[in-house]
This record gives sequence, C-alpha cells and structure tokens, in this order.
Amino acid sequence: MGAIGLTRGRSRAAQRWIRTLFIVPIALPPIAYAVGLYGAGSELSFLRGSVLTLVLGHALLALPYVFVIVSGGVARIDPALRPAAWTLGARWPLVLWKIELPALLPYILSGALFAFVVVFDEVVLAVFLLPPGVQTLPLKMLNAASEAFSPELTAASTLVSVLAIVVLAVVPLVIGRASRRSGARRGRARTAAVRPEGVIE
Repeated sequence: MGAIGLTRGRSRAAQRWIRTLFIVPIALPPIAYAVGLYGAGSELSFLRGSVLTLVLGHALLALPYVFVIVSGGVARIDPALRPAAWTLGARWPLVLWKIELPALLPYILSGALFAFVVVFDEVVLAVFLLPPGVQTLPLKMLNAASEAFSPELTAASTLVSVLAIVVLAVVPLVIGRASRRSGARRGRARTAAVRPEGVIE
C-alpha cells in the first residue's frame, strides 16, 4: 500500500523521503530490531511472553524488500489506466481493487516469497524475542549444531537450502511473466486506440 500511495503523491521531495524511510531499515542490523523490540516487549504487557514481538521483528526486517519489489510493479502499471477508470466513474477503492491490485498481484506474491526467504533463517531475532520453550527451525538447528552433529541436521539444512533456491528461482519467473502480460496488454490497447473506425478484424 505504501508503494501505491507514493504514486499518488504530488510532491517529489515527499516521495523521496518516504521511499528512503521504507528502504533505510535494510541498513540496520537485526540486533538493532531485536534489542528495540525486546525493550518494548518488556514494557508492554500484551507483548510480554508473546510470539507477536518476533512477528513484528520479521515484518520490519522484510518490509524494505517487499516495498522495493512492489514499487517496481507499480512503475510498470500504465499510468493512463487510473484516469481512464476515473473518467468512467470508478472511485479510488474500486480502482485499487479491480485494476491496481490484480496488476500488482505477481509482484506482491514475489515480495512475499522473498520476505519468507529473508526471515526464515533469521536467528538473532529468535534468540532475543521468542518466549521460553519456543524455538524456530533455524534456532533449533543452531542449538543442535552446537551440541552434536546429526544426520537430521544435515537433512534439515539441505531442505532449507533447496527451499531458498527454489523461491529465488521462482521470483524472477513470476515477475518476468507479469511483465510480458503487461506489455501484451499495452500493445493491444495501443492497437485498439489507433485502429480506424469501421475496420473489423
């Protein structure tokens, strides 16, 4: 939604600042999120002893990557579609639901897959934010590796690596397919716009 909202802003300076705020978290180490959320969880009763702090940390960690991918999709949407929909009487919720979100769906899915890969093997946040007795798979693998090497650990590591490779291979394919479809639609729209009246194919 932030990527879509940037395209509706009229101030270029405001767009640059907002885009920077979305991307800056990439430069912060995960330990910064972990310490900050740990302090917030200890102060707020509804976060104390809850997995919600880890979910918030993963969301903050993955947000810049999703924003960059979806922003690329927003830039590929034909800018004439929104004014055309407004001319036909569609309000902005209908334009968002019927035009923009379907066009951005491949990019949203790609961003979600990439975010999953980024946060899946995150151990620092899990060490700081998970309540006692709860472990994620990467944290359990780390603890198992520090104790003794086992075939189960090797199998789990292989599965995680294969999953990451598959996801990173699927994301470019999904984006490329969406780009080809968008280009084909633009070509058909331009052909229909310049076709002389009375000509029937």
